[in-house]
Amino acid sequence: MTNITALGAVLGTVVTTTGFLQDWLPGISLGPFLGLNLLFGGTIVFAPIVYAASCMWGPETNRPDKKAHPVGRGWGLMAAAGTTLFGVFGQLATTGALIDSSTASRTSKGLLLVLLVISALTVTLYAIRFVRGAISGTAESGTL
Repeated sequence: MTNITALGAVLGTVVTTTGFLQDWLPGISLGPFLGLNLLFGGTIVFAPIVYAASCMWGPETNRPDKKAHPVGRGWGLMAAAGTTLFGVFGQLATTGALIDSSTASRTSKGLLLVLLVISALTVTLYAIRFVRGAISGTAESGTL
């Protein structure tokens, strides 16, 4: 989950700095939005550190080498997912503010804001399914 959202942060930064948004959303200053995008992107990149901090080192009895390795915890995964969601929602809110402050037509703004809401719902459902699946150990979790 974090790889995809980190890619979104990089994409948002590139799109903001290249001036691409000036053509789509005229009449806005992008400087403050770039700063917020970097802040929330940094939060997303911090999520794996949150998870790693929750891990304990322990021997794996099922592994042939019996060497110690990190063992994750459910609460750590939930904390990391929460950190990621905070960053994603921050980026989506920043994008919403960017859209709202533009001089684009009401129809364009409305369509873009609906897409943001759909994105937020999709990310939320994915995070819930991923965490529940990873904690329960079912195939619902996808790839780790």
